[in-house]
Amino acid sequence: MTRRIDALTPAQRDRMGSFAQDWIRYAFRTEPLTEEEWDVWRSGARACYEIAGKPFPTTVVRVSSPLVGAYAAPIANWWIGQLRSKEDSVGDSVGASVGASVGDSVGASVGASVRDSVRDSVWDSVWDSVGDSVWASVRDSVRDSVWDSVRDSVRDSVRDSVRASVRASDLSKYIEAHWSDALGGRISGINWYTTEWTAFFTYFRDVCDLELPDGIWEKAKAWEDANSAGWWWPFEDFVMVCDTPTVLAYETIPGNGTKRLHCETGSAIAWADGFGVHMWHGVRVPAWVIEHPSVEQALKERNSEIRRCAFEAIGWDTVIDGLGLHPIATVADPANEPHELALYELPTDIYNQRVNLLLMTNGSPDRSGALRLYGETVPAEIRDPIEAAAWQYDVDPDTYRQLIRRT
Repeated sequence: MTRRIDALTPAQRDRMGSFAQDWIRYAFRTEPLTEEEWDVWRSGARACYEIAGKPFPTTVVRVSSPLVGAYAAPIANWWIGQLRSKEDSVGDSVGASVGASVGDSVGASVGASVRDSVRDSVWDSVWDSVGDSVWASVRDSVRDSVWDSVRDSVRDSVRDSVRASVRASDLSKYIEAHWSDALGGRISGINWYTTEWTAFFTYFRDVCDLELPDGIWEKAKAWEDANSAGWWWPFEDFVMVCDTPTVLAYETIPGNGTKRLHCETGSAIAWADGFGVHMWHGVRVPAWVIEHPSVEQALKERNSEIRRCAFEAIGWDTVIDGLGLHPIATVADPANEPHELALYELPTDIYNQRVNLLLMTNGSPDRSGALRLYGETVPAEIRDPIEAAAWQYDVDPDTYRQLIRRT
C-alpha cells in the first residue's frame, strides 16, 4: 500500500482513460438492479447512517422515478411531522404554516449529516495524501471525463425537469424546499456530483493502491454503495430511493468523446413509470419538439434554443418549404459532387437576429445509409454559398473549392 503519491507511474497514467470509461458505462446503465444489488445499496445506506451517528430507519421505500421521490419524500416527512405534533386539522395545518412544515423537514433530513460525515472525510484524506500535480492530473483525466458525460447530459436535465414539475404543483411551497434533499445516484445527485467524484477517489484506491487512515476507504465504499441505485432521500423516519432509468439514449460528440442525451423518437432518459425527459443534442425540450414537431408551433415558441431544436427536428428542407423561402444563391458543391450548396436568409424571428442558413448534403451516409440534407447557420453578411461552406469548415474559400471530398 502507498501512503503518499507525488507522481503517477506510466501504468497508472495509461489506466486513466479506461477507468473513466468504466465509470461512464456504470452511470449510463439501464438494466434494473438485481435484488443482490439492492442489498448492496441497502448496506451502503445503512453504513452511511452509522458513520453519521444516526440509526438506520426500519422503513425503506423504493419508488419508480425521481419525480415520484421528489414529491413523495417531502410530503411523507411533512405528514410524519404533523402526526407527531398532533395537529387535528390537516387543512388548517397546511394553510397556517408552510414555513413550519419546511422547518420540520429540515430538522428531520439526515442528508447533510451523511454527506458531511462520509464524503468530506474522504475528500480531506485523499487531498492530504496526494500531491497537487497528481491531484490535478487525475481530476482532469478521470473526473472531468465522467463529469462532462454524466453531469452535462443527465444530471442537469433530470434535475431541471423535476424542478419544473414541482414548481407547477399546488403543493410547491413546501415540496420545492425539500425535493432536492436527495443524495447521489448513478447519474449524479442533485446538489453534488456523486459519480464524478466517486470515480476520482476510487482511482486512487483501485489503481494507485493508496492507503488512507482511520477507515476512510470503508467510508468511501459505503458512500459508493449507497449511490449505486437512483437518487435517495435519507430522513430520520424513512429512506426513499428511486430505481435507475430504463431508457438512456445518447450520442457521442466527435472529437472529445463526451456523451450527451439525444433521442429523435421519444424520451432520451425515462423510467419505468413513464416519467422521462426529451433531449435534442443535449438540450432539454418539450415533448412536442420530438414527437409532434411542426413549423407553426416552432414559430410560436418563445425560447430561441427550443425553437432552433424544433426546426432541426423538423428538418431544414421542410422548414424552408413551410416558410416559402427562396435561396439567395445555389451552386454546385465542389467538395461533395454531385450535390449542391444553397444559401437562404432566415426570418429574424427564428433566432432573434439576422442569420443565413446554408443547406447542404451530408458527405457520408448516416447509420441508415441515407444521405441527408442538413442546415448550418452562418453570419448574415455571407452571401455566397462557397464562402458559407468555407466559413463552416474554417478554411478559406479557395481551399474549400479544392477539397476532394468533405465529411
